[in-house]
Amino acid sequence: MHDAGDWSSDAGLAEAGDAPDGAVALLQIFLIFLVHVHGMNMDHESQRRKASAAPIMPIRESGVTFF
Repeated sequence: MHDAGDWSSDAGLAEAGDAPDGAVALLQIFLIFLVHVHGMNMDHESQRRKASAAPIMPIRESGVTFF
């Protein structure tokens, strides 16, 4: 039995220092931002569809581009 604090002998687990904390935080913020923007776009599209009988537009034609 090994010490509970010794993670180096467990296969498949990355060590705590492998990824910088800042990079992980930025990735999380970026993903939350994408979900938020996508949700706002869907809310806008549903409101627009209720207001008019315009055909449904794909995201790429609605003025929002992601990359």
